[in-house]
Parts: sequence; C-alpha cells; structure tokens
Amino acid sequence: MITTTLRSTRVRLIILLAAWLLAALAGAGPAPEARPLTPLPTPRAPLRLPVNPTQFRFAVGGDNRATGHGDPMPPALGEICREIGLIRPDFVLWSGDAIFGYDDTPEEAAAEYGAFLEKAALCETPVFNVPGNHELGNGHFAELQAVYRERMGPLYGSFDYGDGHFIGLDTTPVIDGKACPGELDPAQRAWLETDLAAHAGRQLFVFMHHYVFGPPDPEANTGLDTGLRSIAIRDDLHRLFREHRVRAVFCGHAHLFWHRVKDGIDYFIAGNAGAPLVAPPEEGGFLGYIVVEVDGASITTRALQPWTLLTRQVRGGDGRSPNATVDVSNYTAAPLSVRGITLRMPARTTYRATASATYKRASRLVPVTILNSASETGGGAVTLTLGAELPSGRTTRIEVAPAGAAE
Repeated sequence: MITTTLRSTRVRLIILLAAWLLAALAGAGPAPEARPLTPLPTPRAPLRLPVNPTQFRFAVGGDNRATGHGDPMPPALGEICREIGLIRPDFVLWSGDAIFGYDDTPEEAAAEYGAFLEKAALCETPVFNVPGNHELGNGHFAELQAVYRERMGPLYGSFDYGDGHFIGLDTTPVIDGKACPGELDPAQRAWLETDLAAHAGRQLFVFMHHYVFGPPDPEANTGLDTGLRSIAIRDDLHRLFREHRVRAVFCGHAHLFWHRVKDGIDYFIAGNAGAPLVAPPEEGGFLGYIVVEVDGASITTRALQPWTLLTRQVRGGDGRSPNATVDVSNYTAAPLSVRGITLRMPARTTYRATASATYKRASRLVPVTILNSASETGGGAVTLTLGAELPSGRTTRIEVAPAGAAE
C-alpha cells in the first residue's frame, strides 16, 4: 500500500513537472532565428572587443554607387574609406547601394563588388553592409541576389558589440521572383520583432537602406516623407522601434545628410558617400559620412566631409630609418581623435612618439600614443599604429624615435 502510494505520488510529480515545463516554454514564445550579420570580406580587419563595453565608436555611410551603368566608382568613396581608416573606429555600418547594379549582368555586378571591396578595405576595420535597391538592379533579381550573398555576405541579420545590439535590414527583398524596394518580407518582419524583444536592455541600433523618415523621395515622385513603399510600412516600423526603445536608426537611399528625432529615436540619413547628390548643401546635399561615439547612455554624432583629414609623410616610416615624421592635418571645425596612423620602422625593442601643433609661431603639445607594434614577416621591421588627439584647424606633426634617444 505504501509502495503504491509512493509510486502514485512520483507519477503525479513527474506529470506536474512536465506540465510546468510545457507552460514555461509556451509562455516564453519562440526563440528568434539566429541570423548573424558578418562583416564584408575585407582583409586585416578583425572585429575586436571594446576594452569598456559601454564605450565604443563606429562610422556610418552609404550610397556610393556610380552615376550610370559601366561608370567608375566616385572618387569620394576611396577618400572616405581612407579617412575612416585613419580615424579607425571599431567598425563601420554601410547602408547599401554599393554598386550601380542596374542593367548589370551577374558578372558585371561581381566586378563592381570587387571594386567596392577594394575601397572598403581602406577602412582597416570591419564593415557591415546591407543591400540597397541598386544591388538588385532592374532584372536578374534572383541571380543578382545570389551574387550579393557570394561577394558581400548575408542580406540581413544582427550582431552584438559591447552593450550594443546592431540590426541590419534588407529593404529590397525578392518576393515571388521580383525585387520589392522599400519593403520587408513577412519572414524578415517576424524575425525583426523577435530579435528586438530578445535583446531588450541593450542599446539597440538599426541600419537599413530605405529611410523611415526624411525628405520626399525625388525618384519615387510620391511626395511621401519616407523612402519606404508606403506610410503603413513606415508607421509599422516606427511603432516597433518605439516599443522596443531603439536608440538610433541609420539609413541611406536619399543622397544627402539628414537627422531628426522622433519619439526619442534618432533617425539619420547618411546616403552621401559619393552617389549623385539630390539637394543643395544647405539641405544636406554634401559628400560625407558620420562618426558615432557611444559612452554609456550618451551618444554623440559628427557629420564629416571628405578631404578634410590629410596625412603627409615627411621622412622615414619606410622600415629603414629609425626616425620618422608625419604631418596630420585636421581641417574640420572640432578636435578629432584618430587611431590609425601607421609607420613602418626597423625592428627595435621600443619607440617613443611626440607630437605638436604650430600656428603663427605658437606651438603646443598634442597627446599621441603608440597603440600597437606588429612585427612583419621576417622580423626586420615593425608596423607602429599611433593614436592622436588632433586639434581643429591645425596640422599636427608627429615624431617617432627610438626610446631613450636624445629629445
């Protein structure tokens, strides 16, 4: 009798435990599909973890496509990537239209991606891209989508960096064999909602090609203040971003710079990396890119223009001379932190670096640090990577010499 009672009790406990587990799983809802967004296949650009997860820096750009089919990449793209490589943020978000695409064969698109990736490698840091409407062209939709996946990576997905969570969306999905600019396909829309919910508590950032809010799209000729296909799609995404407390949304498509805050969300358009501009300078129609500084809950953004951050090798830095001098000119209106000044030096134990800025015979010291020393194959030389806090409107001269040498 006692044995039967114990067995019955054990069975009831197992049934209750199983029911509790089923209820808990049902209440938890479906786990989000794992869709890691990977960087573009550019060399020498590993994604390094931040020393402090609440402090990091990234750059944003997009819309560098040429003016027409068969035309070369605009010169601004190479300069922007070179300057990003000098600033050396932790990573870059790119919002698509990396190639002209329209009327491309798959082979032509692959060649265009090769030209873009050659310039993107100048960033010297991981670049995450999402496709725009030009990547899908105006024909061969499935074939061009396959070329994109092969040369550039996933169409959409997300990744974590420090305390941040970054979501990249494909707003030109192929549905029933046709490209649908300014939309999200149902599977992506469902994944987006679960991914946002799964990362509550992190700082959430979204980047995509078609802009949520902004000036009327001149190509669409609809008068709508969105680059998306309809107001309904725009409002649905904004509601979703608001409910999940998204911090900022970075977009392209319009070839200009634009920024507004709506319901606590910073909306940016940074579609000015070289494609034909669509507005006068006073309305954001200038070439450029954005640098974003994250410091806990504080986020600072700067819109920068190319050809305002220049370097000039004065002497050395070629792997032979034990001394080197380089000038770095900051033509922008504010001080700028750079972390990608590189010099080749003969292999020695240690080097020291000093820096100063001189204007009208008045000189002041500039903070400079040797951030890294990497031995080259063969061991005859090292590549030094330096960081400096450049004053605005000045040329900073940086001197590198063996440690212990006479000042």
